[in-house]
Amino acid sequence: MCFDPVTMGVMSAAIGVAQSVAQFAAQQQQAKAVEKNAIQAFENDQNQASLRQIQEADALAQKQKLQNLEEAEKVAEVEVSASTANVTGISVGNLVAGIRRRASTNRQTQFENTKMTVAQLQMEKKASRSNAQSRINSAPRPSALSLVAGIGGAMLDGYNTYDKMVA
Repeated sequence: MCFDPVTMGVMSAAIGVAQSVAQFAAQQQQAKAVEKNAIQAFENDQNQASLRQIQEADALAQKQKLQNLEEAEKVAEVEVSASTANVTGISVGNLVAGIRRRASTNRQTQFENTKMTVAQLQMEKKASRSNAQSRINSAPRPSALSLVAGIGGAMLDGYNTYDKMVA
């Protein structure tokens, strides 16, 4: 089957244009897929950090409750022991105050530790936002200029095909 030079040139150009457009579309689709995956990873990171913050708050509440129970038990033991031994006064008050002070210190330490953990989780959330943006930015984006250059190259190839057949 033999084609005339014009038909061959047009076919060559059309194939080249179609390839350039297909390549551009594939690059766009790949960039969108990278962006979608980065957003999904970001959302997962955010959800995990938020869940951990809730767990830390729950753990603190449990520790504080146990600390309060332990404090009450120790105070009750001291008061019962003092009452059975007929001991009253400053020494019993000092023992109870010491127990309360240690319990208060323990509660404050637990609170501060939880506060630092939550602050660390907040930093992880910020870092995950930056990581997601970095992933999105690193995805190769197709250039309209490269599409135009590809189409221009295809047209030139079509002309060259025509020119070779005419000459």
